[in-house]
Amino acid sequence: MATKFPNSKNLWISNSKLKFVERTKLQPWTNLTIFCFNENEIEEFADDTFVDLVNLETLWIYSNKITDLSEILFRSLTKLKIFDARNNLITYLPPKLFSNNPNLKVVNFSFNSLKKIDIDFSDFKSIKWIVFDGNECIKASYCKIFDCLKSIKQMQGVIDKDC
Repeated sequence: MATKFPNSKNLWISNSKLKFVERTKLQPWTNLTIFCFNENEIEEFADDTFVDLVNLETLWIYSNKITDLSEILFRSLTKLKIFDARNNLITYLPPKLFSNNPNLKVVNFSFNSLKKIDIDFSDFKSIKWIVFDGNECIKASYCKIFDCLKSIKQMQGVIDKDC
């Protein structure tokens, strides 16, 4: 399909019972800025899944069955601004998950199974919102990031204590 629409900027694959996303299927879509994989049955992504999507600014992977996100999964997405992974089964956020995403503004991990957050969000100068509500061990609903950067580490302390 990318060969028919090589300049497409948006791609939505929703409610298709998709279980796996192959890098080779995404390679032709280098112009994409918005990619939506919501409401499928995806459990995981290979580390190189998004390598060729260097123009991606918005990635929605919500309402799947994702349990883990690799530290290098988003490394090539240097233009990423909005990331939404709500309604999954993610338990852990590794320290370098967004280490190469300096333009990140919005992150949504609501309604997952988060028990450990090792990301230091204070390193992100562009971030505006982080959403964690609906996680078993996280009581904070959301925060305007500059008002709560210091509390992210405090939140991890509460998670460690309560879980």
